[in-house]
Amino acid sequence: MGQAIIVLGSNAGDRKDMLQQAIQRLSFSNEILQISDIYETFAPEGQKRDPFLNVCLEIETDMTSGQLMQFLNETQRQLAGGEDDRFLHVLIDLDLIAFDDEVIRTPQLTLPHPDAFHRAFVIIPLAQMKPQWIHPILKETAAELAQKAFWPGWGTFFAHGKSLLDF
Repeated sequence: MGQAIIVLGSNAGDRKDMLQQAIQRLSFSNEILQISDIYETFAPEGQKRDPFLNVCLEIETDMTSGQLMQFLNETQRQLAGGEDDRFLHVLIDLDLIAFDDEVIRTPQLTLPHPDAFHRAFVIIPLAQMKPQWIHPILKETAAELAQKAFWPGWGTFFAHGKSLLDF
């Protein structure tokens, strides 16, 4: 059994429903261990993009990290139905942030996610959910990384994450 951290995001359609559908699909074959609050997050000044809803999950799975990445990609394709404009309108985005303490660098998979820890919309929900989680390369906690990634206007509390588990 492995433990994975996944961040979900949506900025198009019924954003909360999209997150809930993705979590429901994840729960069919994995155990949801923890969920962060849902945050409404904003693009940095100068970027034109609708606000996202973001949430972070910790799951336990029988899949390998590679299998989980394939599962997330397929779930994203199924839910988005080919409708995403990856730069402006994203129905659903599922990012594998970390898997146990694995450090992987292949064309198909990089763990931990190489950009996630500079992104407030990833690391702040992760730190809220699991502040003592330690980045396997940087050797810093999620709470420490969140302090570095924070910027005024990054986002606001939207709803308790547990509301997404009512399916």
